[in-house]
Amino acid sequence: GNLGTLLRTADAVGVDGVVLSNNCCDMYNPKVLRSAMGSAFRIKTFVCNDFADCVKLMRGKGVKVWASVVDKDATSLVDADFSCGSAVVVGNEGNGLSDSDAELCDERVTIRMQGNINSLNVAMAGGIILWEMMRNGDKNDKTLAAPYAEKYILLDDKTEQEIPYHYHVSKTEDIINRGGGVMV
Repeated sequence: GNLGTLLRTADAVGVDGVVLSNNCCDMYNPKVLRSAMGSAFRIKTFVCNDFADCVKLMRGKGVKVWASVVDKDATSLVDADFSCGSAVVVGNEGNGLSDSDAELCDERVTIRMQGNINSLNVAMAGGIILWEMMRNGDKNDKTLAAPYAEKYILLDDKTEQEIPYHYHVSKTEDIINRGGGVMV
């Protein structure tokens, strides 16, 4: 359900594409397809075999890579500047993004909590971040989406599951060269 919800949300807000780490859940799992409501077939999706190479490539193309974390010292989502090309990385439901993967990113971003909990469901958090990333794409224009700045979401899941590839990326640079966006 979480992957499908993230795919549907990414489609709804107009990201350029979604990149899955090679150990994410099967995007063709019936539960994923049901919750994606067709978005799995409309949005560009890529499977990246090497997370570090993917981040390096994004950075080399001028895309700022944000690690979504639960961390009081991270940049608050409402203060994050997504005005240039941006990629946000989210981890799995149970463990979040690993410290080593978060360290590879340019900055950390967090959703400040006001209640009695410190985190949200990964699909909910990803949806909020995606909405803010697209809405806040231009600090001077509060309309939805900044169409000139590429937006990505990378899905990174360390559960070591086998998946069939939707669009297997043989070389990391193919992600950018084929016009894709990233969510890990």
